[in-house]
Amino acid sequence: MADELRSDPRRAAYRRRRQAGLHQYDPAPRRHPDLPVGPDRCDRELPAPASRVKGRESRGKRIDVSELSLELRPELAAAGILVAWSGGLDSTVLLYLLREWAAEHGAQLHALHIDHRLRASSGEDVAFCRRVAANLGVSFSVETLAVSAAGSTQQNARVQRYATLARAANRLGLGVVATAHHADDALETALLNLRRGTSSAGLSSAARVASAPIPAWPCDIRLERPMRGIFRREIRAFALANKIAWHEDPSNATSNYQRNQLRHETLPDLTGDGRYSRGILRSLENLAAENQALDDIAKSTLQAATLTPPDAESVALRAEPFHTLPPAIVTRALQLAARLLPTEVGLTRGHRDQLAEAVATGATLRLDVRGAVIHITPRAILLEVARGRGAPHLHQREAAAIPLKFPIAGEKYPLEIPWFGSTFAWQNNGSADDFAVNPALVYVFGVPSAAPGTPLMIRGARPGDRIRISGLDGHKSVTALLAEANIPDFLRWRWPCLVAADGSNLVAWVCGIRHAEQRVGAAADARPAHLQWKPRDGSIFSMLLSKTSQQCDRQ
Repeated sequence: MADELRSDPRRAAYRRRRQAGLHQYDPAPRRHPDLPVGPDRCDRELPAPASRVKGRESRGKRIDVSELSLELRPELAAAGILVAWSGGLDSTVLLYLLREWAAEHGAQLHALHIDHRLRASSGEDVAFCRRVAANLGVSFSVETLAVSAAGSTQQNARVQRYATLARAANRLGLGVVATAHHADDALETALLNLRRGTSSAGLSSAARVASAPIPAWPCDIRLERPMRGIFRREIRAFALANKIAWHEDPSNATSNYQRNQLRHETLPDLTGDGRYSRGILRSLENLAAENQALDDIAKSTLQAATLTPPDAESVALRAEPFHTLPPAIVTRALQLAARLLPTEVGLTRGHRDQLAEAVATGATLRLDVRGAVIHITPRAILLEVARGRGAPHLHQREAAAIPLKFPIAGEKYPLEIPWFGSTFAWQNNGSADDFAVNPALVYVFGVPSAAPGTPLMIRGARPGDRIRISGLDGHKSVTALLAEANIPDFLRWRWPCLVAADGSNLVAWVCGIRHAEQRVGAAADARPAHLQWKPRDGSIFSMLLSKTSQQCDRQ
């Protein structure tokens, strides 16, 4: 887009005239509304109104700003402010304004400079900030980063910078992090996203109230942009009027970055050298308000669909609430769900289209995206951290076995065994019907054997597992049994089974689904007991079992 603007001869001529100070054209003639206009060109020309002439003559003059107002609520003073300070124009002016604001409202203020060490002259920024902080009497500290070279340097620096800000705020006991993003940043961000293709969320991302900038951002620390309604020219005019010194980053003047190209070449022409900036910003703010309304609908949908996940590295949802929603709300809700994962997830437009189509058609889909895997089924949706990340059981997609020890008289032993957000509990002797609506949730052990029995364990279902069912000649595959019970593929390796700890793949109990024909005997010295699986109410296990209880045996 910038190349097209530069190649336009009319714009090039206008730019040359503007640089030469010749861009103040005479006011255009205005035709009288009562006189006819025709090919004879006999219509009268009247002078333009004085206000138009004055407006044109005033263009290009330096803006005189003696006071800037921050958008920061007074009640935030009690939390304390950590200001991200680079030493540049924007953040230095923000520091001066916050210093006065903090003194007026009695707030604790601390300035943090983050040295990315991406420039040889970054040490000069640190020295400048130390001098200014000492002169202002502002509490100050420096953090140094080793920015990862893998992938995008700018993106890595951004993620590490925000993580450092969150850690520093937490260490200092401050509840607000303030950054110097301003109105021109919102315009630049909208243009960057527009070039890539975006939605209302991308166009208004910098114009709205700041949200969590990275997935690991603490929910108890607010991110504020107090200058989001102020333009760069106003910030500069304020700094000059108040003789505020700042340290200029030389990389801001180069065209090596897309944002700089937009800032120096495209944005001045698009906004008429700032004349239309405020109107464009109002449009972005309107988009932000509409986007917030869509977010609220998506959040309420997500809340209604949320199930207790099997672990902390996954998000489980009921699929039914999404079936009647428009694709825009479905994809937005799934994007919000992805942000709940403890990793950064990359969802492209193509990914969102695939997810929306699978939900609308009731199809089954496994979608591998950057950082995560998303499973769609007609009944349940699961988002989980990608293989190779997170806890060890997610690396191999295999649940670790838990040895089963019978309660022995006079011996203390935990009466509950945790399993992916559910529990196994030992119960006193009695009928299986006494303990659960679904008898397949309880295992009644056989008569204690006089000889020591084979040790037992609870583990997830594995390929090759078999179970002998009463009335069935031979064995049945556990995988096939789970498929018949409509247990999604992504949950089968987490589904608990009772097996002998001898390496055998013969299953005694597919928990909640089916018992084997022959029951395992308890140890000779064990107290009479039954083992009950207790999926938590509102969990993905309990939702799936509520649909399969009629298939369970009554033994």
